[in-house]
Amino acid sequence: MALKLRLNTNMNAESLAEFDRAVTVHFKPLAEGLGSNLGHPAKGMYEIVSGSFTLRVRLGTGHGIDILVTAVPTSSKSVDPSELQGEIGLGVITEFYGAKLETVRSNSREKIEPEVAKLSALSSKFISPFLIGKNTDWERIKAFVENKIADSGIRSKQYNFPKNVRKEWEI
Repeated sequence: MALKLRLNTNMNAESLAEFDRAVTVHFKPLAEGLGSNLGHPAKGMYEIVSGSFTLRVRLGTGHGIDILVTAVPTSSKSVDPSELQGEIGLGVITEFYGAKLETVRSNSREKIEPEVAKLSALSSKFISPFLIGKNTDWERIKAFVENKIADSGIRSKQYNFPKNVRKEWEI
């Protein structure tokens, strides 16, 4: 599956600044606690890189403020920050372990800080073990994702887009 992510162009400068501040406040201590740094490879994106896995935090592409946290083996991560190939979202990882990720999509800048704080705490619990090489469930999580896709029937669906609609993703 190839999916390109575009930066949320609806994000105003104040909201982007709040996102940057909140990610720095909540994810930098997580990175440092893992013996790593909080990188900032692109506007609206941060990452914590270890020898085994990379955690990425991005602004979403929705109309409101939404935040995407993913994990990917460092050896297979794309150098293009907009490429999501091989990355698995925090929501799927929490679901695999029987938890549920409740997210808030909002246009309110005030919602960014508590959302980033919650995502950081969940990342610490569910993604940090991958970053330090103490979790070996990645292949099982990938199989879980494949089973969810197969069960949904999405691979067999055909989408007939009008000629004026550009195809943005492939399955």
